[in-house]
Amino acid sequence: MSDPTTGLASDRLRERMIQRLRDQGIQNPKVLKAMAAVPRHQFVDAALASRAYEDSALPIGHSQTIMNPAFMILDEPTSALDRSIQIQVIYLLKDIQKEYGLTYLFISHDLKVIRSMSDYIFVMKDGIIIESGISQKVFDEPKEEYTKKLLTAALRYASE
Repeated sequence: MSDPTTGLASDRLRERMIQRLRDQGIQNPKVLKAMAAVPRHQFVDAALASRAYEDSALPIGHSQTIMNPAFMILDEPTSALDRSIQIQVIYLLKDIQKEYGLTYLFISHDLKVIRSMSDYIFVMKDGIIIESGISQKVFDEPKEEYTKKLLTAALRYASE
């Protein structure tokens, strides 16, 4: 049986996120329309987590952690966007990161985005970290052969 308050909570969460975009100066109708078009079920887990956290016996103020986290996992947040929208989203993420002091775990296959977003990176092959380090150093002086091949292939693809 579905909980009707879950839908309301997910709708409120969506509206807060859209308002956050507007607050950050994102007025591009495509971005706002895309956010509004995200299916309700995508917000349900976050809404349930938020409600469970708020309903818990934690001290007042701790429920803000859900909507004002210190750490966020972003899994391919720009992969389905065209380049101009990607750039807007990257600027938004950087602004939010700076304003709220966030740490991101940014997961992506797009090395241009990784380079622009990351201070420190992990290179993975078959689910195993094979190289890590300060972003600029890994990009400029990769140690592992796989990383070298990955960067060469990405640069070759980017120039085509």
